[in-house]
Amino acid sequence: QLVFNYDSNAVDLFLNGNLEKTFTFDDNRPLYSADDMIIIGSNDGLDGAISNIQYYTSNQTRSQITNSYNLLMKKNPPTNNL
Repeated sequence: QLVFNYDSNAVDLFLNGNLEKTFTFDDNRPLYSADDMIIIGSNDGLDGAISNIQYYTSNQTRSQITNSYNLLMKKNPPTNNL
């Protein structure tokens, strides 16, 4: 599970429910729009699958992120049909 939790001046990166790194921004904050694209993998660089891509309009708490990971970690594929 990979989670980016974006706030006005920082991004927290969670991996499998654990906070791995926090990136902070000074005056060079990235700008995002509804037209932005996320591209994962390359022609010869990714062997696998992606599931459960979710976008939230507000930040998730650490508990929500950890609970989401714990709910899905033993499922194959890790899909959430709620």
